[in-house]
Amino acid sequence: MRAGYRLKHWGVRLLFAFYMYALLKIILFKFGRVDVAFLWDQLLRTATYPEYIVARLQAGNLVPLKEITRALDALTVHSLTNLFGNIAIFVPFGMFLNVLAKAGKLTLAGTLWRSLAVSIGLESVQVLFSLGTFDVDDLF
Repeated sequence: MRAGYRLKHWGVRLLFAFYMYALLKIILFKFGRVDVAFLWDQLLRTATYPEYIVARLQAGNLVPLKEITRALDALTVHSLTNLFGNIAIFVPFGMFLNVLAKAGKLTLAGTLWRSLAVSIGLESVQVLFSLGTFDVDDLF
């Protein structure tokens, strides 16, 4: 019975790794291909001109609930797809953390902190690599 449990646990971890790859690819590369040379060039540009980070943050949304409110007010297909797509893409993350939490005794607070860390990480990577805009609403 214990061997079956371990196999199941490793299977969940493997699926979680595939999910995280897909999450990164979708959020950062918008279904495009991963171009390491492009990423390196973007990172070098950001490192060479740190003021570029400030400009990228200023171009983003730092006002909580601004984009969510705008999306709900606009009620366009694009705005609603973006809003609900952002929610839907993170549902598996919560489910995986729940399953992994039961196996490793992860608390609710630990789950919330990990979720916030992933969101902040993704938003920060978008700024550093100029792959999108920082949106504080995406942290929710």
